[in-house]
Amino acid sequence: MNKNEILINFNEIIENYLNGRYDRLKAVERLITTIQPEEIYDIESSPLITDCYFAIKHLTEKDFETTNTELVYLRDCINGIREYSMEEKNKLILHEKHK
Repeated sequence: MNKNEILINFNEIIENYLNGRYDRLKAVERLITTIQPEEIYDIESSPLITDCYFAIKHLTEKDFETTNTELVYLRDCINGIREYSMEEKNKLILHEKHK
C-alpha cells in the first residue's frame, strides 16, 4: 500500500468514526484489518501517517483515548485543509484538556 492509499484509508476510518458510523472499537478493528504496521514503517518518514495510525489505534486505550479534536485535526491535515504540525496538534490537545 502506498502513502496515498494509506491516507485514504485513515480518512475513511476517521470520517466514519466522527460521523457515528463506527464506534471506537469498530474504528480500531478497521485499522487493524486494513493497514499492517509494517506498511507504516516502510514509508519514508511521514509523521502524519505515523500519528494517524497511532491516534486511531489508541481510540480504545482506557484513560488515554484519542480525542475527537485530535482526529478532526488529523482529518483536516489529510484533506489539505491544514498543514500537519505536531506542535500545533499538541497545543489543540492540551487546550482541550484544560477546558
